[in-house]
Amino acid sequence: MPGDADSPGRVSGIRIGTGALAARGMGDNEMRQIADLMDITMMRHKKKQGLSEVKEEVIKLCRVFPIKASI
Repeated sequence: MPGDADSPGRVSGIRIGTGALAARGMGDNEMRQIADLMDITMMRHKKKQGLSEVKEEVIKLCRVFPIKASI
């Protein structure tokens, strides 16, 4: 993480629950897309335009891969 002052021995940063993504039916391509969206968010976090575009992409992904109800 840019600007993370913690040493490599201390757990910090972002953890991604790929199990939750796989449970929605997402695969490698979607995980790459999510990584790209996270990168854009971190690089443009002060620009509303960039964040609104990311939000729209996230909404699209969630619509294509909805949470499946468990029985």
